[in-house]
Amino acid sequence: IAEGYYFDGWYINEQCTDPVPDEWVGSDNRLIPEAVDGLISQATYYAKVVPCTLTIIKKGIVQSNETFLFRVTGGNENKRIDMVVSVTGNDSSTVQCIPQGEYIITEIGDWSWKYDTPDSIETTVSDGNYNASVEFTNTRNKNNLLGEEININNKFSALS
Repeated sequence: IAEGYYFDGWYINEQCTDPVPDEWVGSDNRLIPEAVDGLISQATYYAKVVPCTLTIIKKGIVQSNETFLFRVTGGNENKRIDMVVSVTGNDSSTVQCIPQGEYIITEIGDWSWKYDTPDSIETTVSDGNYNASVEFTNTRNKNNLLGEEININNKFSALS
């Protein structure tokens, strides 16, 4: 299986909803169909391979148009990742086809004077967790006078 994908099993239909009998699959995931009365009942089988993903979820009291940056580092002995992912507002962003391995996700908060940056989160993308997700919640630090995005429309008159 290619890096960034997970083998999800053998199936007898193209939609990959009807798995082959468990006894047909070896410990190495090799398909070994069994003959009944010398005949194999079906000639076509489907291997279901799905992409591994890592979803970064952003929550908190944040503006819907604010963009937050996250550094994703880690991987395995064959493939290392070091990338920056963005999430706008209370939303999420998903990295597709990420290699299985251990990752550290860190919010890049150097630019922000109005939010406390959460601690880094470690997660593992693996056969048992091939759709990993992490959640970051920001809080306002209330240490700054500005930051509430309040606008006041000032009207001036000419002096005569």
